[in-house]
Amino acid sequence: MILLHPLVDHILDETQGIIVYQEQVMEIARQMAGYSLGGADLLRRAMGKKIQEAMDAEKPKFLAGSAVNNVDEKTAKATWDLLDKFANYGFNKSHAAAYAVVSYQTAWLKANHPLEFMAGVMNCDLHLTDKLAVYFNEVRKGLELPYTPPCVNRSQARFDVAEGTLVYALGALKNVGVDAMGLITDGRGDKLFSTLFDFARRVDLKRVGKRPLEMLVRSGAFDELDRNRHRVFESLDALVGYSAAVHEQRNSNQGAIW
Repeated sequence: MILLHPLVDHILDETQGIIVYQEQVMEIARQMAGYSLGGADLLRRAMGKKIQEAMDAEKPKFLAGSAVNNVDEKTAKATWDLLDKFANYGFNKSHAAAYAVVSYQTAWLKANHPLEFMAGVMNCDLHLTDKLAVYFNEVRKGLELPYTPPCVNRSQARFDVAEGTLVYALGALKNVGVDAMGLITDGRGDKLFSTLFDFARRVDLKRVGKRPLEMLVRSGAFDELDRNRHRVFESLDALVGYSAAVHEQRNSNQGAIW
């Protein structure tokens, strides 16, 4: 247990000598440096808003008040340094308690349901590729979880868990878009695509767009249908043209019925 000074050690008993709550900061300022309640609240406010200039202005006052209470300068400065460090990320007790509950819940989910937890976390930042890279590194190396790479026959538009693996989201790829990938998963339905032309027949590729299709090729999402990515890439114009003809004909036939 960390001991600061007999004047304030009892304030930190419940947190094992560590400053955790803003209320503790206010009480330390009162007991060690003779702050009034109003003055202690101004110090708390400066900390809460992370106003370094205001904190710097409070330091001489804190040291002078501590000296009046016969606290040696070294101890007073060490205590102030702890308070200043606390200002980077400190909360009041009720706020900290609420954070603690959420922290415990998320820690429990990660420990007991890591696949579902990581899928949920990654879906929250689906469009932030930098964060996704960090999360996916945690999946592969940190937690060593099984995963399925992007695949038009396996993936959903968002991250999912299937057959005991984390299935990478099509919508998480760069320059594709969740809505466009939803057209692919809707076209797939319950029946897997058998060939590239089956894919083009069932999905309106004109609506998906050529750029997203190119990104799917580069990611290996078509490997299950054709592992030769160069050939698939060169076939995209033909596939989009075929898909457009099929869907135009289909729409014409539906119009004729009505």
